[in-house]
Amino acid sequence: YSRGPTDYRRMLQRDDLDAVIIATPMQVHAPMAIDAMKAGKAVLSEVAAAMTIEECWGLVRAAEETAKLQAKRDKTVAALNAMPGVECPTPDGSFYVFPDIRGTGMTAQQFADYMIENHQVGVVAGSAFGDRGEGHIRLTYACPDEVLEEGLDRIKNGLEAL
Repeated sequence: YSRGPTDYRRMLQRDDLDAVIIATPMQVHAPMAIDAMKAGKAVLSEVAAAMTIEECWGLVRAAEETAKLQAKRDKTVAALNAMPGVECPTPDGSFYVFPDIRGTGMTAQQFADYMIENHQVGVVAGSAFGDRGEGHIRLTYACPDEVLEEGLDRIKNGLEAL
């Protein structure tokens, strides 16, 4: 136990202490922690503990968001693969799909134009990404569930109307 910086420095010189717990305001905390580490003491800090807990919650939130996006991805891929003339691989990352629409008989630009003009759903022609994108479209699934469902329904209805 220490009451202040002077006592604290004397405490660091003790050989019978292996660890130090620091519970101080941040402006005092950092120099004390550095002194303790230089003296070869393990440091348990309430600031570090609080930061670690916050980082853990950040990881939990990130994992939850990742799970939500993966569920949307899987739903989007399944819906597109059930549509006539469309083959959609499951992407490993990102929040876009890049389905092959060559089975529809349309170019990527024709498909994009048809969907926006006749079914009010926007997709990006794969040809916008270069020659190798021809025959594909790009769309995102990082949107509210109801928007995603409506967009997929409109694409399905557009393909069934061909």
